Amino acid sequence: MDRRSGGKISLPSEVLEWAREQLEKEAARFPARYTEDLKAELAATLAELKQHPPSGIRDWKAYLFTAFRNRALTLVDNWRRQERREKSLDAETPEPPVGFEEADL
Repeated sequence: MDRRSGGKISLPSEVLEWAREQLEKEAARFPARYTEDLKAELAATLAELKQHPPSGIRDWKAYLFTAFRNRALTLVDNWRRQERREKSLDAETPEPPVGFEEADL
């Protein structure tokens, strides 16, 4: 059940501790090159949920597990797509021919 104080919903402290541990576990599921950024993004997600928790959540652990999982998958997918685009652009940039700088035009 949601705790309410003055009409404002708050996350239980035991859920916050669990969420911090879960955040670390979720970030560890992905390649190391994403770990630090992923931890920061998931921590920001947790901070946002702590500041503005949605109402009607009965099982916070399940909600946060799903929220972290979905956020992590979306972020890593976007980062991978961006990496592919950057590699593609690098591959499309033609190298000047050898001796090009020396040619008289």
